[in-house]
Amino acid sequence: MTSITSNILAYAKSLPEGVTVSAREFLHLGSRTAIDQALSRFARNGKLFRIGTVMYAYPIQTRFGIIPPNFNLVIENTVKKNGEVIAAPGAVSANRLGLTTQNPMKIVFLTSGKARVLKFKKAEVILQNAPDWQLLEPNSVAGHTIRAIDFMGKHQAEWVIEKISELLKPDERKSLLALRPYLPQWIADEVSRFDK
Repeated sequence: MTSITSNILAYAKSLPEGVTVSAREFLHLGSRTAIDQALSRFARNGKLFRIGTVMYAYPIQTRFGIIPPNFNLVIENTVKKNGEVIAAPGAVSANRLGLTTQNPMKIVFLTSGKARVLKFKKAEVILQNAPDWQLLEPNSVAGHTIRAIDFMGKHQAEWVIEKISELLKPDERKSLLALRPYLPQWIADEVSRFDK
């Protein structure tokens, strides 16, 4: 193993689960071509997983064999690294709020970053670029409510408001109402029903 390849592998191995590496992090070790070739070779022989076009992660050894890192950790770390905002899509938000029992067949997240597909062996995680209003309060009941209303649509909005009204605590209601200026008009109008 050359010093370039051993340094790349040692660095990737030292990172916490879910932290990815890319060629640009190793340009101080050699040429871009040499780095790309080393990363590709590691992906082919199973020493690294190719998660995305330029993203690699160190595999996890379990008693069942080698597996890719947990996709939630990869997404969490990628978001931190790139300064992105990430949120559950409307279908997931509606499910979390008890508005539907449907679970999406694909794993999808909304992101402020570029759209891309991350691969974890046979599983794929889709990151869809979304407008800023869909990413408001990504981990709160208020944010989930906005995305759920949008997902369920205008024709079910009144029913959604009724159901969610039963769940909202006073501070969650206040947070939701404060988001109205940032929402499309029809969703802002629906959210205003919580003010009555």
